[in-house]
Amino acid sequence: PKVVEKLPQLKELPPKWKYVFVGGDSKKPIVISSLLTPLEEEELLKEAETVNDVLGWDLNGVIPIYCLHTP
Repeated sequence: PKVVEKLPQLKELPPKWKYVFVGGDSKKPIVISSLLTPLEEEELLKEAETVNDVLGWDLNGVIPIYCLHTP
């Protein structure tokens, strides 16, 4: 059987946030600040790719809003 992977549905974000994709395959979006410089964004993506395996884990019992990391 052929496995069909669905791309994630992206919601509209407030102006200060934007989506970037880990791995460049458009399958693992993360939300970052739109105020980052291109260099900061590149460094953040490099770091995100090192922890790519744990991105997207479900934390049972943890309300997602409490997991946000803001500057």
